[in-house]
Amino acid sequence: LSRRLARELAQARTQISDDRAKLTRELSLERGSLSDELEQRQQQLSSQQGALGREQGRVKLITSEVDDEVLTLNVGGVLFSTCRSTLCLYEGSYLANLFSGRWDASIERDAQGRYFLDFDPVSFRILLNFLRSKRIQGSFSLGPPLVSPEREEHFRNLVEYLGLTAQLEEAADEAEVEPPQPAPLGSSILQSASVLFGGLVLGSPVAPMATNPRRPVAPAVAPAVAPAVAPLLAAEGSSSSRAPPELSTSSTSRSPVHGLSTSGASMHGGLDRGSGAVFAEEAAPGTKRPGWSQKNSHRLAATDPDDPCLVSIADTRSLASAAAVRATRGFKSGRHSWQVDVEICSDWSYIGLVSEQWSALSSPIGRSPHSWGVASNGTVYAYREERGRLQEFNQGSRVGFVVEAYTQGDARVGRVTILIDGHEFGNVFSGLPLPLFPAVSNCRSPARYRLTFSEGGSPTA
Repeated sequence: LSRRLARELAQARTQISDDRAKLTRELSLERGSLSDELEQRQQQLSSQQGALGREQGRVKLITSEVDDEVLTLNVGGVLFSTCRSTLCLYEGSYLANLFSGRWDASIERDAQGRYFLDFDPVSFRILLNFLRSKRIQGSFSLGPPLVSPEREEHFRNLVEYLGLTAQLEEAADEAEVEPPQPAPLGSSILQSASVLFGGLVLGSPVAPMATNPRRPVAPAVAPAVAPAVAPLLAAEGSSSSRAPPELSTSSTSRSPVHGLSTSGASMHGGLDRGSGAVFAEEAAPGTKRPGWSQKNSHRLAATDPDDPCLVSIADTRSLASAAAVRATRGFKSGRHSWQVDVEICSDWSYIGLVSEQWSALSSPIGRSPHSWGVASNGTVYAYREERGRLQEFNQGSRVGFVVEAYTQGDARVGRVTILIDGHEFGNVFSGLPLPLFPAVSNCRSPARYRLTFSEGGSPTA
């Protein structure tokens, strides 16, 4: 009997131990579930509190600013009235800096003393209405403004000039993303506690606004570069519908620069011009020293009368556009090189090359059809598309180009190597139509560029 009782007692103890372990596991799981749900709700509540703070700031901006001045602007002959705070909505943009109050004396005025901006009034109205709507809606998603196709390019140039490109792209991204919904409450033995805490939550979270970048010209890290071989261009008669040539890279990448690779060969002495070189010039060779063109140049680009290789571009801020110029000499075959010395430039300088069909005198080189170039911040553009990143250049820099013609299918096309302050970037562009002409452009503040054709075939470092 005692042995049987001892056996039953041992079994009871084992059963109690198993039940205790089971209950402990269940309780632990419930605690973990509640902890996760509590953390999620706290994050939602924090997001709501942040949104409430932003909305309070927006209401204060709209209703309580005693220093917010109403400005009357003469934009291309059309009068606009708006608050200074609307124009200064995006801190750090050129528009906000212009009307911050520090530079009022430098803004051009009309005969009645109103601020005068020589912009397209229709495009400016679209942009101003976007700023007004954004000011009212605050952190809530607001899609980009709708622009008719015939004004799209001018509106894009205006937005870029005023430093608002990144903000409108951000608005487009926000309009495509739905705000996350709160997670449903789980059913458990502790659900009542979850419901009680959930009552503190006001609704779905609102994503905080992203910080505006300092400069909208280019991202910090360039996108991936296109494949190495460019598609063959269509015939010259169908140039308006053909696809832009691709940006290419060397197969052996040893460059620390984002997006592009450099070739291993030195530029000096390795790319001499071939004996069968052919030029394309506006005047017959020998009748005029090659340099910057007066025929193919913006009205604000002035060639030095004593030195055709020196061009000065005046301040373009009143036009809200760039000013571009190409060279008189282009290249059809063989290997050729030239260099551009940047004597004066702003942070909106572009240096590159254009085809014979190019005519966009008010657009940056590389950001218009039939043009390819590199911006002063190192971003590479091909036929209006951003294609990678080299290195920055600025006042005092030297940017060299080497063009080599080759056969692609039944056509003769060109590939381009670029040298920036002694650093070589091989085969940056390929599949470009010939002939190709050196070109530069600048926006906002004045600029000056000196062009030198290298008879020996290679630019100097």
